[in-house]
Amino acid sequence: MINFFPKIPIRWVFASMLFLAMVLFPPIHLSHSYAGTFDAGLLSPLVATTPKGTFTYNIELAVSSEQRRRGLMFRRVMPKDYGMLFDFDRTQKVAMWMKNTYLSLDMIFMRADGTIAHIVENTTPHSLATISSRFPVRYVLELNAGEASRTGMRSGQIMKHSIFLKPGG
Repeated sequence: MINFFPKIPIRWVFASMLFLAMVLFPPIHLSHSYAGTFDAGLLSPLVATTPKGTFTYNIELAVSSEQRRRGLMFRRVMPKDYGMLFDFDRTQKVAMWMKNTYLSLDMIFMRADGTIAHIVENTTPHSLATISSRFPVRYVLELNAGEASRTGMRSGQIMKHSIFLKPGG
């Protein structure tokens, strides 16, 4: 009988199996940012008033570089009235992407006072294409795809949230 497997130390076998398991099944983090759900304790209201009415969203803030980097990646569902608001600390041109994002989104780019500068609707999930703010902005609001159209959001409208700077502030 031919032995195709020479004596291999058992620790090498286990190390190889562990390596393969990590490659095939990457670690899943269970914090709210990774689990695909929103933590109600971390939400705050954002109000959009448009010609179609007043709409309130439960918003999770992404204020740290890690929160902004992760964004809505890996989340597979988001309630209709939920979203994520990215604060970039200063007014600048911003570029986003949809890497590892399963949901199609509307991205609302806003100035420091909450004024909508630009809207990109119905983004493509998992796309690596750059989505630009076009103009210097401080915030980006991500909502489920179709929300901007459904509610009548347009450039020049002002959103209300406690994080937005007051005009002239």
